[in-house]
Amino acid sequence: MSSNKKNPSAWRGRNNFWKKSRGGWQGQQKTSTGTVTGTATGLSNIVSPVVSPLPVPIGQYEGWKLYFYDESFKKDSPTDTRVKACLDFIVRHSHLYNVTEIEVRRCYLVDVHVLSNDQIFINNMWKTFIQDLSNDPQHTINCLGLAMHHFIISEWKKELEISSMELRVIRARVYNFEPILQLRNFKTQHHGKLVAVRGTIIRVSNAKLLCSYLAFSCASCQSEQTIRQSEGKHTTPTSCINTNCKSRTFTPLRDSASTHSMQWQTVRLQEILADNQGEGGRVPRTVECELTEDLVESCVPGDIVTITGIVKKAEDSSLLRKNSAGANMCTLFIDTVSIVNNKNNSISGKGSAGHLGIEFKTQDYYAIQDIQAEPNLFKLLVNSLSPSIFGHEMVKAGLLLALFGGCQSSNASRGDIHVLVVGDPGLGKSQMLHACCAVAPRGVYVCGNTSTTSGLTVTLSREGGGDFVLEAG
Repeated sequence: MSSNKKNPSAWRGRNNFWKKSRGGWQGQQKTSTGTVTGTATGLSNIVSPVVSPLPVPIGQYEGWKLYFYDESFKKDSPTDTRVKACLDFIVRHSHLYNVTEIEVRRCYLVDVHVLSNDQIFINNMWKTFIQDLSNDPQHTINCLGLAMHHFIISEWKKELEISSMELRVIRARVYNFEPILQLRNFKTQHHGKLVAVRGTIIRVSNAKLLCSYLAFSCASCQSEQTIRQSEGKHTTPTSCINTNCKSRTFTPLRDSASTHSMQWQTVRLQEILADNQGEGGRVPRTVECELTEDLVESCVPGDIVTITGIVKKAEDSSLLRKNSAGANMCTLFIDTVSIVNNKNNSISGKGSAGHLGIEFKTQDYYAIQDIQAEPNLFKLLVNSLSPSIFGHEMVKAGLLLALFGGCQSSNASRGDIHVLVVGDPGLGKSQMLHACCAVAPRGVYVCGNTSTTSGLTVTLSREGGGDFVLEAG
């Protein structure tokens, strides 16, 4: 178990694309989900240095300050009541949680459907849970994290017969949040709210380590203090902790045990255009999403995912110019809470048990046996590909062989099968390609309006700060 006492909070940084100051946030600071809430006061954000506190017991919760940094504990307060409601739910459903795995990964999954269908939780404990999760997501997710934090400590105390123990932040990964928001409806009124969006990952940046707490050494007396790096900005002390020292020069100690960092990454999500949306001739919309800790490296370009996260704003560095109106411009991005891969039904945050998987019923197994016993299996598979289109068996057979064929390339020639379909309009070429895309493990349908300069594969492009990112074609 971790004995580190100086990791009271998660953090969120930014890459070179979102440099300099963030949109001015004041209020509750970074918490276990890497999110921020508060009141927007402008684009300039003045961060005062804050010395990191020790996670000492407050009230009946040992990890209170890890989740509610700026809020003092008050018995029977709204926050206390909500944490008790979450703790009651966890205790009643303790069989769903592996305490050891949650402690190691420092996160656990929260199914919104399960919570909303629990009559005791919704009717008696927290009646406004869904509204609070949508409108005040940071506070709600922090309550879920603190409840699990307290539950794990209580379980270990009983098992090990100890009086106290230390535990790092536990992040609640909320998923199955509805409704799914279309990117065309992604507007400024969603700022600060929890949303769920679905699309294709088209760009992934390099994973980085940014400091959430940074230790500094006084240049005069060598006294060491730890400063919280709010919003990922480099923040230095204003004065020495030694009252007899008047020095204002400090040296960062990045290798100190008091310095804490987190993994951080950005991805770009592109909407999926359906044929019935009437927007076939338009360039698809995109949105930037930030990933932290266990969510980093959880998706690659080409994955179709559902991202649940909190909408925030950031200054657009490309518009920042001296004495320019662009200094007042900002962009919206999503601080990710959870990622569900729609291709293989897997969700990040649960390790080897993270597969939601496809649940087969008894009749499904019987159907598989019937298919296996079919004397002309190839004919059955050909007719099963896009059955709404009559005929064109040769075209379907070629597409089917392309799906299941191919070999590992051992020479200069490409081992994958390529199919060229040529025909008059209205014969169903696009529909058959859509059917192949739906069957392929990582298939992406590309047409004229969605093609990019990357071609049909992938390209390595450079961002403004010099970092290379993978961009899907």
